[in-house]
Amino acid sequence: MKNLAPLLCALLILSVLLGAGMLLEPASRTPNNSARGANASVLINQNEIYAQSGGGAADLYLNPNGGNVKTGPYGIQGPLAYGRVNSDGSPLSFSSNITATHRHGVGQYDIHVAGGAILSDVLIVTGYNIPAVVDVYIQDGAYHINTYWFTTEDRIDLGFSFVVFRP
Repeated sequence: MKNLAPLLCALLILSVLLGAGMLLEPASRTPNNSARGANASVLINQNEIYAQSGGGAADLYLNPNGGNVKTGPYGIQGPLAYGRVNSDGSPLSFSSNITATHRHGVGQYDIHVAGGAILSDVLIVTGYNIPAVVDVYIQDGAYHINTYWFTTEDRIDLGFSFVVFRP
């Protein structure tokens, strides 16, 4: 299958340049190595890529075995990590590379990501339905988040969502 990759790339480029559509019929396995249905396919039209199975929508996997997916002329990639943390510091949901979340005191949280945090990371944090102030810093390879009441600046326990980008 690896020998077909350059041919498929060339066909894809030619298809896009000519403005034609392209249909890639099923690979024999899904990323979790289970057999796929005989009707599974990936369709590529001028500015769309989508997966279907039996005429309906299907999951589309990009680099299911790892590796970054980059887009645009500057190679921008998606989030490094993301998640939701309950006010007690327990994880509600998060990406698979989050290794730990902790609450150290009122309004004090740490998030650890596999490989560690670095100073150039961009972390966006939003609280749940309470007007709050959030400050964030990176130290010892972890993201440290403090949450405060908007009006009094007293620390509060606050559930929040976060997204990390690594430029």
